[in-house]
Amino acid sequence: MSDENKFNVEELKQVIEEKSDFSFEMKILNKIKNYGYKTVHSGTYLDPYTKLNREFDIRGRKECAGGKYIKLAVECKNFDPEVPIVIHSVLSHKKDLSHSILIEYSNLVDEILNEKKRASTFPTIENPMHYMWERISSHEVNHRSIDNNVFHSLYSNFEFIGKSLDKVNRKRKGQDKGKIYFDDSEIYSKYSQAINSLCELIIECESGEEATINQFLLIPVLVVPNKSLYEVKYNDDGEIVSGPSEANRLPFFIDKKFDKELGKNFPSHKIHYLEIVTENGLDNLLNEVEGEKDFDNQPSFLGEDELKKVSLEYVNKFLN
Repeated sequence: MSDENKFNVEELKQVIEEKSDFSFEMKILNKIKNYGYKTVHSGTYLDPYTKLNREFDIRGRKECAGGKYIKLAVECKNFDPEVPIVIHSVLSHKKDLSHSILIEYSNLVDEILNEKKRASTFPTIENPMHYMWERISSHEVNHRSIDNNVFHSLYSNFEFIGKSLDKVNRKRKGQDKGKIYFDDSEIYSKYSQAINSLCELIIECESGEEATINQFLLIPVLVVPNKSLYEVKYNDDGEIVSGPSEANRLPFFIDKKFDKELGKNFPSHKIHYLEIVTENGLDNLLNEVEGEKDFDNQPSFLGEDELKKVSLEYVNKFLN
């Protein structure tokens, strides 16, 4: 090997630190850990649609006070800021500004069975209430999905929400060398992994604790480097009102409903947004989810009174 082709170790290290996807992934993993999340790094999951094994980058789980859990499905991509992501955002509408909470009633089956015993209507195979017995022995009763826009939403303060995205690239050869064009194939594979891997996390929403009621907030996240995320804002007439301008955190509307993928005994659950954030924007997201670390007053979850209200309505369906 000629001297001119020999690489410099320090130069190689700099390229790894600045350009490597894995190096960026490790940096994000460490940041999530510093927020108190238990993490799983670089594993596999069964894609619910292709039925093929796929890799995920990071999964995070955090237990907060009062039976509240946050679960993250995080994908990382170390895009060059010179060829950023552009999010096309439109004016938000109240009906879209919500996020879903999955509620686990860990002792509900026992409560219902005890009530049925007291009423001398305990179901048997010969009893027409046998169907009820099958139903309350399943996740269909032990879990309920509810939209949190009635009480508070993570997205209530966003005037604009992302509806489309483009990945900027530049021509490398020919007469148009250096010219900008859009190609979102690379970014699509990354954000679809963050969304699809949530299916497994939803099914695993069981606290293992004795608390009567637990709440789970599940968030898919795509993290990109600082200065590599831009936003263009449109009005309802399709006219650009601002941008493109640099951004740190943009909720991207997906309105994804998980239903049959969860199995016949699990209620459907909707994920309204994919969070597309920069490294700095990830701090903003995690702080807001946790209510700026005020665990007793976390706006992303139902409050005690609201939780009691929706839980009583739910339980009464089975006791009446």
